[in-house]
Amino acid sequence: MKLIRWARRPATSAESRRQKTARRQEARLRAFRRDQLISEQRDRDLVRYLSQVRPFI
Repeated sequence: MKLIRWARRPATSAESRRQKTARRQEARLRAFRRDQLISEQRDRDLVRYLSQVRPFI
């Protein structure tokens, strides 16, 4: 029965496919930007840590 219901579902419009693709791309860009920010923050923290620790080495 579920298969019959699935086969009778309304066809997806081009607009909804475009919206889904756009949402997926935006999510990918957000994830990429988040990874960049984390990487930059990690680098800053490392530089700060080394600048405080290096004089004692």
